[in-house]
Amino acid sequence: MQENATKVQVAAQTVFPLFVVIGIIGFGIWPVMYLSMREKSINKALGAELIPHWLTVTQIALLCTTLGLHFLGTAAGSDDITALSTITGLAMSAMWIVFAFRAKQVLEDVIALQWKLPHYRLNSAWTFFFNLFYIVYCLNDLPHAVQRAQAADQGVRA
Repeated sequence: MQENATKVQVAAQTVFPLFVVIGIIGFGIWPVMYLSMREKSINKALGAELIPHWLTVTQIALLCTTLGLHFLGTAAGSDDITALSTITGLAMSAMWIVFAFRAKQVLEDVIALQWKLPHYRLNSAWTFFFNLFYIVYCLNDLPHAVQRAQAADQGVRA
């Protein structure tokens, strides 16, 4: 169990504070790149499809469309094009939230059913507000979280 958690942590390896800063400063480009680069290794280490391939492709397309429309609308002085970029940006944000809750469910199911730790849960409020950033944090913190869940599980059995 602990070695599985370490495999997932190694597959998702990132310096979390730097991940957040670059993600915010870079207009969300780095998180999309991170997902596309780490998708296969995280899914393989976890033994489940945490990050579906269609999500990374769709996010790349939406990000390129959003940024392209924004810069085109700004350069052309068109409020309509800028509004369209806002709509695609909102669609991308909604997709991140849906992905975060899907990833939360997959992670909880794998740890509860395959790793036999029923007391492992992720915070729904943090999942909603911090979506991908919270999921990446949880992947990086997985070995410690598994230790805490094992301790809680042993405390319940005693």
